[in-house]
Amino acid sequence: MSLAPSPFLDLFQPEEIYKDHFRYKGPETKWKRVYGGLVISQALAAATRTVASDRNVHSLHAYFLLPGDPAAPIVCAVDRLRDGRSFSTRHCRAIQYDQTIFALTASYHVEEPGFEHMTPMPDVPPPESLQNFAELQHRLTLAEATSPYDVEVIRRQIELVRSEDEEADRDVERPLVRRLD
Repeated sequence: MSLAPSPFLDLFQPEEIYKDHFRYKGPETKWKRVYGGLVISQALAAATRTVASDRNVHSLHAYFLLPGDPAAPIVCAVDRLRDGRSFSTRHCRAIQYDQTIFALTASYHVEEPGFEHMTPMPDVPPPESLQNFAELQHRLTLAEATSPYDVEVIRRQIELVRSEDEEADRDVERPLVRRLD
């Protein structure tokens, strides 16, 4: 993996304007709107810069309020709502042209031991050693079915029927998909 600088990574290197205010460059794109995932990422990264390094985000709420302009920088203003012994809460507004285009509230928590409410992973083969769905369908016949899963795979085999002349078939009602039973 190359660690060379990339234009993509530059989108996440803000300029700190003043305390808890960060300016991100807009993406160089021909899109008419800023991609929502980019705004979420930048707002979360800005909020995370204001939290102690021992805290990880465990909850966030995000609201898209207005479309973003990719030609304009995005300013993320972070409000420190709470810093407790184990929890921190941040509110971040993404701003363009003096208007809030996006709002995010994130909660952070210190890693600590606690109740484990997950059952242990069963001993199963790794995914890459398993056959994919098409291979299973090809391999199995109803006589070879050894489990309810095998029967279900066989039962769901389908055939796609495509028309050679869509214009001529436009008025003909026929299913595009039919079961092979």
